[in-house]
Amino acid sequence: MSIKIKTILIVFISFVVFYIATDLVANKVIFSGFTKLEQDYALNDMGRILYFINDTFSRFNETAEDWAAWDDTYEFIDNNSQAYKSSNLSPQTFQSLHLDLILFCDNQGKVIYAMQPGETEDQLTPLTPEKEKIITDNYLCNQTEPQKQGVSLFPEGAFLLVANQIVKSDRSGPGRGTLIMGRFIGPDLIKRLTSITNLSTTAHPLNNPALSPEIANILTELNKSPIALKTINKDKLFGYLLLNDIAKKPALVFKVESPRILSFQSEIFSSLLSLVRAGAFFLCALVILILLQKTILSPLDKINKLMAKIIDICQLTAVNKSAPCDEIDQLKHSAEALLEELNHRHPENKALFKS
Repeated sequence: MSIKIKTILIVFISFVVFYIATDLVANKVIFSGFTKLEQDYALNDMGRILYFINDTFSRFNETAEDWAAWDDTYEFIDNNSQAYKSSNLSPQTFQSLHLDLILFCDNQGKVIYAMQPGETEDQLTPLTPEKEKIITDNYLCNQTEPQKQGVSLFPEGAFLLVANQIVKSDRSGPGRGTLIMGRFIGPDLIKRLTSITNLSTTAHPLNNPALSPEIANILTELNKSPIALKTINKDKLFGYLLLNDIAKKPALVFKVESPRILSFQSEIFSSLLSLVRAGAFFLCALVILILLQKTILSPLDKINKLMAKIIDICQLTAVNKSAPCDEIDQLKHSAEALLEELNHRHPENKALFKS
């Protein structure tokens, strides 16, 4: 095998080792950084969902608090005035305040008024006794706890509920009962969430009989931590956020679907890096081969040709008949043959030739 082929093999093996080593470094240092950054962005998206929910609670509670700290509402608990209902609890009120239920009860939890929007825009329907019981059992306010808020599950899905103790307009008491307002976590709220956060979000109440296996399977992980991230494929990353109800039991899972833009960018970067590494190695290998050719291989080839010419002219007979391995081995054989022939022709200088 010639020195040139050996050199090419050494350069090729060096490239393989170099490529594997740089690939390991890139995966550990660079691409793991992309993955962490992608997960950080996903966690930030979960935080934006939480911020939206908290902001919705805050704004919703301001409305409920205004209604609860009002002399007219304070009197309504005592007299159940039809005039109050006609003036303040019309279907238009539900629409303007984005209400999906409203309930008034006294301090003992006795329901004074409990309605929700009906099938048409100008219709209201009473809450079911089961729904009334869930609300009064969990959201009844008192002097020591004048406000409550939380998530509750009803047959139609999950609701955000805020409750305030009913007091006079100057916020004096004693409190006469509790006002509870609710918003359905349904298409309208999710549409608003999506428009504000620009996140592809869906809500999954855990009392849904048709709960998807995907959500059911992720619950085990969500019970350990309220946020979970799953990479289903190279194109999409899914984030899951668990909300508990007011009794601290799992109630609702938000699912956020995000395109893996950073993953795509890292793949492009990886491809470019591979091209750069391959190009850099090719140029280095080409320069090394050219330098070796000019400084070593070409002069060595000339020397071997000159030695072969000398052997041919001098008709040396003691040439080593074993096949040379490469140019250096060939030069060695030629030199040995020359020394052997000189020793044969001039035995008086044998010691000199051996040295």
